[in-house]
Amino acid sequence: MATRHQITNNGSPFLPVSSQTTTYNSAALGADADKMDVYVQFFDASGAVVTPTAGTVNVYGSPFQGQYLLADNSPITASQVNAGIAGYTPATIYGLCDSVQVVFSGIAGATSAKAIIYKRS
Repeated sequence: MATRHQITNNGSPFLPVSSQTTTYNSAALGADADKMDVYVQFFDASGAVVTPTAGTVNVYGSPFQGQYLLADNSPITASQVNAGIAGYTPATIYGLCDSVQVVFSGIAGATSAKAIIYKRS
């Protein structure tokens, strides 16, 4: 059975993105699962789902405070996170990790994103 966790920005599920690099961290998830899948979705200023034209999303798992390991299938090419039928493979973290970090770099064609974690054992 999977549990769903959302990375938030000051309580909002919308994570501002731009051509600059922005980093967001999940709350502590507890190290009780050995696999996590991380999905992303992009939005325009009005909240409509969009497909970015450029950029990447790096996903990391953190087994210890201050240490991050790159997830499998990371980085994600933002232009493959299509509105409708997406063409990317979600990032997957294998092993016990307490939190997840997402780093958006060079995003064009979107103003915000959502990042959802499905934690399963």
